[in-house]
Amino acid sequence: ALTYQLEVIESQFQPTGTPTHTGITVKTATIDGLLESTTYKFYVRTECTTDNFSDWAGPFNFITKICGVTCADPVVINSLPYIDTNNTANFADNYDGNQGNACNTTPATINYLTGNDAFYNYTADFTGFIDITLIPTNSTDTRSSIFVYSACNISSNSCLAGAADTTSEPRNINAFPVTEGESYTF
Repeated sequence: ALTYQLEVIESQFQPTGTPTHTGITVKTATIDGLLESTTYKFYVRTECTTDNFSDWAGPFNFITKICGVTCADPVVINSLPYIDTNNTANFADNYDGNQGNACNTTPATINYLTGNDAFYNYTADFTGFIDITLIPTNSTDTRSSIFVYSACNISSNSCLAGAADTTSEPRNINAFPVTEGESYTF
């Protein structure tokens, strides 16, 4: 076959027999518009001619990944202001290195990266300053933190700014300088 058709649906739905994607010429396809951390299934058939198709094959199941679990696959911040009400309890503990001396932690001896981590990325579309606030969700969140790095190479030398302490008060990084076109990892 030269081309293929797909019907991609969430796992709880029944197939309709109507393709959601047609004219696919490769055996690996990128499907846009899927929800993260969601189970899907797909069916595939070949387009033998314009109006002649093979039988549907499938279902083939897959789960979309959760963005932000690793630094290599962060939640992308496309525009400011940006608000996220997620909780690190929904992520994983994939990084336990030291946040770095320049990260402004109180006390400085506590490693705030020993719990679950959520990674975000922002590429500045202007040169200026941004304010960053992390608000703990309840009075028992006494070791939350936010750090800014120039890349995923998180080390004691790459921290650009940070806010962390052992209280339940908001963590603020005020007037953080950004440069248009530069990428920042939070």
